[in-house]
Amino acid sequence: MLIAASNGILYVALGILMGTALLNMIPKTNRPELKVPFPLVLGSALLLPVLTFPSLLDIARSISSGRDRLLSEALEMVVFSFQIGTAWISLTIASAALALLIVLFYRKKNAHWSIYLASMALLAAIIGFQASVGHAASANSLIGFTTHTMHYLAVSVWIGTLFVVSWFSKSYVNWEGFLEWFTLIAVGCVVLVTMSGLIMSQLITESITGSWVLSYGQALLLKHLLFAVILFFAVFNAFFIRGRLKKDASFSPRSWLRAESAAALSILAVTAFMTEQETPQRIERLLRAEGPSPLYAMLFDSGPAGPASPVFSFHLPGLVLILVGGLFAWLTYYSMKKEMSAWVVLGISLFFAISMMLGLMSMIGLETAAASAAGLF
Repeated sequence: MLIAASNGILYVALGILMGTALLNMIPKTNRPELKVPFPLVLGSALLLPVLTFPSLLDIARSISSGRDRLLSEALEMVVFSFQIGTAWISLTIASAALALLIVLFYRKKNAHWSIYLASMALLAAIIGFQASVGHAASANSLIGFTTHTMHYLAVSVWIGTLFVVSWFSKSYVNWEGFLEWFTLIAVGCVVLVTMSGLIMSQLITESITGSWVLSYGQALLLKHLLFAVILFFAVFNAFFIRGRLKKDASFSPRSWLRAESAAALSILAVTAFMTEQETPQRIERLLRAEGPSPLYAMLFDSGPAGPASPVFSFHLPGLVLILVGGLFAWLTYYSMKKEMSAWVVLGISLFFAISMMLGLMSMIGLETAAASAAGLF
């Protein structure tokens, strides 16, 4: 859990840094007035090497126990001889340079835009170093690295800007101007996240539906459904709120943006959990070694003893859950249309994600190869 927790905080820290840098490049007439605490920005930069260190420590512990070495010796080997160690050293240097920029220039009222552009370039490099040792890069070095970096960058720009502006804005002024340019950036990021996410799913997952019996596949399914929840809010914020602001300049969309950022944080939490799970590149091997996930075994038939493979099939309980999920999707739209509390809408939309997840998971059964073949005759 240490790696998952550190990765979750890492994603938030990168988002805060990216959002702060981007928003400071925008003229004050096109964004709300912001007050991001300086210790939070500097602390986020300084924490980056600390938050990425547990992965190295985990590998060092495995080497230490497997080869009867001291932990310090194993850690030295990982840092200076392994690719993950090289990436961590590079990330640490880039983080130190970023922290130096923050100390020297971020508290100046009229710092030149090039300072923030340089900060974004350093953050892009940091994201690239982290992506180079991710699951996708391990599956396919060039394509995996490229798509993971694009995915990571798009999420950091989109969610980071959303998080900073929703939680650290001081006034309602210039919301309309902000939404005009941010909507375009958000659309571009959504396209990049969707395309890169689909490519990465193909690289690290043998079968999308088959992986739903495993913890990684279930987390991936939930992540996709939560992504749909964010899109609900993004479309609403882009169209309804802009129209409302034109009619009432005093209207504050901050609660809606905060609810959207909360949904985004739930995705980051799920993504962090996935970093500690084995990718389902060989599903049957994982089922033989570990069996289905604890959630699947608790809720559904865990299948026959011995080797088994996941089989997709329609049945009534699963269809009912999917219909319930569809009902919650409609209630999300209806409650948005009626301008109910943003947090109530968020709660309803989360019920949509959970219902759909359970409904789709229940469609997957486990059968032995012999039973599957017998069903054909």
